[in-house]
Amino acid sequence: MTPQQKRRARLDRQYTVKRREYLEENPACAAQIPDLCTGQATTIQHKRGRVGADYLDVTTWMGACLECHQYIEAHREESFEKGWALPRNGVRA
Repeated sequence: MTPQQKRRARLDRQYTVKRREYLEENPACAAQIPDLCTGQATTIQHKRGRVGADYLDVTTWMGACLECHQYIEAHREESFEKGWALPRNGVRA
């Protein structure tokens, strides 16, 4: 295993713990998109992506049901407008 793979594995272990804790503390879907939302947050919407420090930064996370999460990912402009996504380094991805 390369040093990068070891680092990523360590980050993934930390993420798994933080993700579980976050969803326990935030069980409701934060997006609540009408006619889609199931109400139960089962996924993490990484508002600024999963790159670098944002991967473990819970201040850039949002709990979402799978249906809302998929909608957010498919509708980027609306996601920025609604605050479901944030620019990375001032640039919309």
